[in-house]
Order: sequence, then structure tokens, then C-alpha cells
Amino acid sequence: MRDHSIFKEPIRIDTEERILKPRPDAWKTEVGSEQVEVLSLVNDPERNYRPGWCTYVYYFPECPELEVMAGGINTKTVMAGALWRQGNLLHFGFDLLPNQMNEAGKSLLLNSIVYISRFTEDRPIAVVDSPFAGRATRHRKVIERAFSRDEFGLRYLKAYVAEETLRDAGTEDLDRLKDYFSRHKEFIHANPQGKLKVDTEALAFGAAPRSEDFFPKTLQALRAGNDAPVARNLLERYAPESAPPPESDYNRWQEWWEENRNYLFFCDGGGYRWYIDPLAKARGVPTHDVQGPARASH
Repeated sequence: MRDHSIFKEPIRIDTEERILKPRPDAWKTEVGSEQVEVLSLVNDPERNYRPGWCTYVYYFPECPELEVMAGGINTKTVMAGALWRQGNLLHFGFDLLPNQMNEAGKSLLLNSIVYISRFTEDRPIAVVDSPFAGRATRHRKVIERAFSRDEFGLRYLKAYVAEETLRDAGTEDLDRLKDYFSRHKEFIHANPQGKLKVDTEALAFGAAPRSEDFFPKTLQALRAGNDAPVARNLLERYAPESAPPPESDYNRWQEWWEENRNYLFFCDGGGYRWYIDPLAKARGVPTHDVQGPARASH
């Protein structure tokens, strides 16, 4: 039986399998050329096929259990993922029957199946609100995206940013708004409706929620007694759900911090909060060293 392991037998890409396709209209901001070069996965690239599924995986760059292998021609964005893994789950978004695939397509499918079979311990970590349930939390990068779309940048901001934050910015001029968000981007989070806003409490406290010194600063406030109520509010808002109750004393929080500090990561798309990486913790290896293929079990 032929071994299709992605490590032992990588896909060979022949020149004739690379083709030019018209650039999707949604890509024109990021892609200047009117055509894009892609790897064809089908026997007849001139034929129209059913569209597959892509996902905005670039909203989750901080998630250690997420790995993106390939994009694809789509009507969403240039960064939408068609082939990606989260934990032990694989998303293969190309909607093709095997008899419609050329050799590259078949190899990609077989390699993907073999690859995901190696992740027997890893699991999805970040929890995402479904837009079909009426609330979708956007990554702070949608604000940057608004400034790259001059024709409807302000309308884009009003769709995703809370009214009070736009009101606090005190302007509708895109250049001045760009400066405002550049100065406050580390303090962005989502309100209960999923709209992005500046966390004015964290800003006044002086601890950016996703920064490395967030826990040391909040725990120090608990120890000193200064700003302890604010620190507890911030811990309740951003600490992992498995963390101690916010009203816990400094000693309990410090013990938790020492036990988990190497396995923590912050995720915008996962609700603007910290998570613990259970795989890294079980292996006793810092989460930044357990990424991509390193999360495989064999």
C-alpha cells in the first residue's frame, strides 16, 4: 500500500497544474493583479464546480491548536482558509468528488487524512460564538481592514465598532480615526453584543488585557490593595474560565499564575480572553513551543 504521509511523500506540483484564474472582486484591496496563480486540483479547470466552504481562520492567529494549510479561490477574503486543522478536527473545504480530482487534488486529500490521524491528543480550545446564534465576535483586525477600504471604511467601522467608542474618538475623519485606534488597539475587546470597543477600565488601570504583564499587574494590585476592585473586574473579564473566582485572595491567584503561566494564550476570536492550553500543560512544555505539527501525537 502506498504511503501518502505528508512528511514522507509530499505533494509534487507540476508546472502544468498551476493555472491563472481571474482575481475575485473581494480580493482587489489586497491583490493588485487581475489574475492569481493557483494550484489546480481538478481534471477540468475550465469547468464550473460547486463552491466549497472557507472560514475566516485568520481571526484566530493566537490559537496554538489552529493550523492553516491552504486557502482557495473564494468570494470572501484573500485570507479565508479552505484547508485547516483545529485540534483533532480537519476542515477540507474543496467540494469535489475524487473522480473530479487530478493527481494533486487526490494527493492533497490523502495527505490531509493521514495528517489529521496523527493528532489523537489535541483538541479544539477556543470557544467561538456562532453568527447564526445572533452574535459574532470579530477580531480587532477588522478595524485595520476598514482603513484599507476607503470607499466604505467609515460604514465598515460603524458596523463592527460600538457607538460609544466611535463617540469617544470624537471624529468621523478616517485619518484621525486611524490614529485613535492605533493608540488604543491593545485595549480593544468586544461588548456583550459582539461590537468592538475600547476597554476604558483597562486603559485607566494601565494593563493591556492581552499583554504579558496583564496578570503580574492585576495580581500586584490585589496584593497591594490599590485598585483591587478594578483588578478583580479585569480578571473576571479576561482570565480563563477555569481560573480562581475573581474574589479569591492574592495567594490563590499567585499560585494559579505560577502553575499556568507557561500555558496561557489570549484569543480575540475566542471571546477576548485568556485560555489554558491543556496539551502543552500535560506535556510540561510552554505553549509557544507546541505549535503546528509539534502538537501531533506520533
